[in-house]
Amino acid sequence: MSSCAPLTQSVSKTTTLQPVLERLGGGRHERRGIDRREFSFRLLLTPLDTPRDGGVEGRDAGGSSSIYVTGRNLSLRGVGIEHATPITHRRVRLQAADSRLDELGLGDLEFDVTLRWCRFVSPESYESGGQVTSPLPQQLLAASKA
Repeated sequence: MSSCAPLTQSVSKTTTLQPVLERLGGGRHERRGIDRREFSFRLLLTPLDTPRDGGVEGRDAGGSSSIYVTGRNLSLRGVGIEHATPITHRRVRLQAADSRLDELGLGDLEFDVTLRWCRFVSPESYESGGQVTSPLPQQLLAASKA
């Protein structure tokens, strides 16, 4: 039996990262057939659920409530991240923590993610990814329509 928590929240059809992708510019053909952009920015990851290993709710395996991760890529409804320790949570919040995002008008970027996978890359190097499960901040959506 899998150690993953059951998925209880589905992604709204309106939850999309299109405004963020537009600000990042560029784009490349992706083997998955979807628009995916490089997203190498520092992000603050905060757990939103009880970890799968039975730890304390709202805390990662090391006991701290939040950790810094690095974005890898971004698509319309998902995100990939890199991190130094395993993440035992299924639901997390990602927040902008990189001054370069401020320059792109994405300094207030914040969204919830349901992590779907994690991959060991090397000692102290992991990759994870998942689906966005919350709408973008209203001010970001409003700015993208202007």
